[in-house]
Amino acid sequence: MQIARYFQIKSVYHYFENRFNNNYGFNCTVGILISTLMGSIAVMYSMMSGNGLFEWIQISTATIICSAYNASVISVQPNKIVLNLLILSTILNLLIIIYNLGF
Repeated sequence: MQIARYFQIKSVYHYFENRFNNNYGFNCTVGILISTLMGSIAVMYSMMSGNGLFEWIQISTATIICSAYNASVISVQPNKIVLNLLILSTILNLLIIIYNLGF
Protein backbone atom coordinates (compact mmCIF):
# COMPACT_ATOMS: atom_id res chain seq x y z
CA MET A 1 0.00 0.00 0.00
CA GLN A 2 2.78 2.44 0.90
CA ILE A 3 4.70 1.62 -2.26
CA ALA A 4 1.65 2.28 -4.44
CA ARG A 5 1.16 5.72 -2.84
CA TYR A 6 4.84 6.52 -3.34
CA PHE A 7 4.62 5.79 -7.06
CA GLN A 8 1.38 7.77 -7.41
CA ILE A 9 2.95 10.82 -5.77
CA LYS A 10 6.08 10.35 -7.86
CA SER A 11 4.07 10.18 -11.09
CA VAL A 12 2.10 13.31 -10.16
CA TYR A 13 5.37 15.14 -9.48
CA HIS A 14 6.81 14.02 -12.83
CA TYR A 15 3.62 15.12 -14.58
CA PHE A 16 3.93 18.63 -13.10
CA GLU A 17 7.66 18.69 -13.80
CA ASN A 18 7.08 17.92 -17.48
CA ARG A 19 4.31 20.51 -17.72
CA PHE A 20 6.51 23.09 -15.97
CA ASN A 21 9.47 22.44 -18.27
CA ASN A 22 7.40 22.57 -21.48
CA ASN A 23 6.50 26.24 -20.97
CA TYR A 24 9.27 27.31 -18.60
CA GLY A 25 9.26 31.08 -19.22
CA PHE A 26 5.52 31.48 -18.74
CA ASN A 27 5.43 29.19 -15.71
CA CYS A 28 8.27 31.09 -14.01
CA THR A 29 6.40 34.36 -14.51
CA VAL A 30 3.15 32.94 -13.14
CA GLY A 31 5.12 31.29 -10.32
CA ILE A 32 6.60 34.64 -9.27
CA LEU A 33 3.10 36.12 -9.14
CA ILE A 34 1.67 33.19 -7.18
CA SER A 35 4.58 32.98 -4.76
CA THR A 36 4.63 36.71 -4.08
CA LEU A 37 0.85 37.02 -3.69
CA MET A 38 0.57 34.01 -1.39
CA GLY A 39 3.56 35.26 0.60
CA SER A 40 2.02 38.68 1.06
CA ILE A 41 -1.29 37.14 2.16
CA ALA A 42 0.57 34.90 4.62
CA VAL A 43 2.43 37.91 6.03
CA MET A 44 -0.80 39.91 6.30
CA TYR A 45 -2.55 37.15 8.28
CA SER A 46 0.51 36.67 10.47
CA MET A 47 0.56 40.37 11.30
CA MET A 48 -3.16 40.32 12.04
CA SER A 49 -2.60 37.51 14.57
CA GLY A 50 -0.29 39.60 16.73
CA ASN A 51 3.28 40.71 17.00
CA GLY A 52 4.91 38.02 19.11
CA LEU A 53 8.00 36.00 18.33
CA PHE A 54 6.07 33.19 16.62
CA GLU A 55 4.39 35.66 14.25
CA TRP A 56 7.76 37.16 13.34
CA ILE A 57 9.11 33.68 12.64
CA GLN A 58 6.15 33.09 10.30
CA ILE A 59 6.77 36.42 8.57
CA SER A 60 10.46 35.65 8.17
CA THR A 61 9.73 32.18 6.81
CA ALA A 62 7.25 33.50 4.23
CA THR A 63 9.62 36.28 3.16
CA ILE A 64 12.68 34.04 2.90
CA ILE A 65 10.99 31.30 0.89
CA CYS A 66 9.38 33.78 -1.53
CA SER A 67 12.71 35.55 -1.98
CA ALA A 68 14.46 32.21 -2.55
CA TYR A 69 12.05 31.31 -5.34
CA ASN A 70 12.35 34.74 -6.97
CA ALA A 71 16.15 34.58 -6.72
CA SER A 72 16.23 31.11 -8.27
CA VAL A 73 14.27 32.37 -11.26
CA ILE A 74 16.38 35.51 -11.65
CA SER A 75 19.69 33.65 -11.29
CA VAL A 76 18.59 31.01 -13.86
CA GLN A 77 18.88 27.93 -11.66
CA PRO A 78 18.05 24.46 -13.07
CA ASN A 79 14.38 23.84 -13.76
CA LYS A 80 14.05 21.21 -11.03
CA ILE A 81 15.33 23.59 -8.32
CA VAL A 82 12.95 26.32 -9.47
CA LEU A 83 9.99 23.92 -9.47
CA ASN A 84 10.87 22.52 -6.03
CA LEU A 85 11.16 26.02 -4.57
CA LEU A 86 7.80 26.97 -6.10
CA ILE A 87 6.16 23.91 -4.56
CA LEU A 88 7.84 24.57 -1.20
CA SER A 89 6.84 28.25 -1.28
CA THR A 90 3.23 27.41 -2.10
CA ILE A 91 2.94 24.74 0.61
CA LEU A 92 4.62 26.76 3.37
CA ASN A 93 2.65 29.92 2.63
CA LEU A 94 -0.57 27.94 2.47
CA LEU A 95 0.20 26.36 5.86
CA ILE A 96 0.90 29.78 7.37
CA ILE A 97 -2.39 31.12 5.98
CA ILE A 98 -4.39 28.13 7.24
CA TYR A 99 -2.76 28.29 10.67
CA ASN A 100 -3.54 32.00 11.08
CA LEU A 101 -7.10 31.59 9.85
CA GLY A 102 -7.67 28.80 12.34
CA PHE A 103 -6.22 30.52 15.41
